[in-house]
Amino acid sequence: MTSVEDRVKYDDFEMQDEYDFSDGIRGRFYKPKKVPTSMRLDNDILVFLKKEAIEKK
Repeated sequence: MTSVEDRVKYDDFEMQDEYDFSDGIRGRFYKPKKVPTSMRLDNDILVFLKKEAIEKK
């Protein structure tokens, strides 16, 4: 689509009410943004974080 004439055919595009995704593949283009890492924590910090997690369940 380099010219205005090429883009004109898309100007009247209308969305359909429903689309069929029954043959779709979940997560095909998903790229996780989290990076696995390890941390060394003191035992008292670990106990605190576990306690907070249990309380917020």
